[in-house]
Amino acid sequence: MALIEHQHIRADLKPLLPEWLANRLRTLAKSLPNPNEAADPEDVEKAPRYEASTYGPMNASLTLFFPTELSFMVKPQPRIRKPLTPAQVASGKHARNVSTDSYNNIVHINDKDPIPDFIVCRGGAGLHDDTPLMIVEVKRHGETFADHEEQVAKYTAWAQREGTGGRMGSNQIVMLVVGSETRCLSIAGEEEPASITVDTWGWDMFEIWQQLRQASGAQAASAAYPPRPAL
Repeated sequence: MALIEHQHIRADLKPLLPEWLANRLRTLAKSLPNPNEAADPEDVEKAPRYEASTYGPMNASLTLFFPTELSFMVKPQPRIRKPLTPAQVASGKHARNVSTDSYNNIVHINDKDPIPDFIVCRGGAGLHDDTPLMIVEVKRHGETFADHEEQVAKYTAWAQREGTGGRMGSNQIVMLVVGSETRCLSIAGEEEPASITVDTWGWDMFEIWQQLRQASGAQAASAAYPPRPAL
């Protein structure tokens, strides 16, 4: 199914924003000039100067929508490695710099590997059992989508690539947040990604998250941890 489409959100599955977070997001949204209107110099001056100003609210919102009790894991600034194909593994060319990532792909280790701001995944019990669902990259107001096409292309290629783990290429989202606007790419295998642009912190952005949550979440079993010391 397409992950990016507008549907009604079931009331019983809609996360409730804590009042402080809802007010924080309103304040943040109001501080960002509307790209469709002439910018007031005073409004531009009030806008956050650094993308890091958005990291906290974004992390809080992602962990609210994608909680561990529904089997999700939000990874801040994870390094993503290039998966090797079975043929590349068999050739032995990368034998010295090879590892297995948390998505069960055999990967080539490189210090220049991309580091997105967040990855939302389905978490697993094993070290290599995670399934990537959404990549989120945050940029400050004043930049443009065009400024980051190369970076987004790397994320898209990573999401589309069939690795040895068999978990790449399924429906995923790449979300680029640039100030008051957010571009969402829906990725399904090697098809050309579908793209829409929505308001940052607006209803449409949260609706996309909610659809991903409903499509991929599963109630996690509880466990006693850490184990109690033996008497």
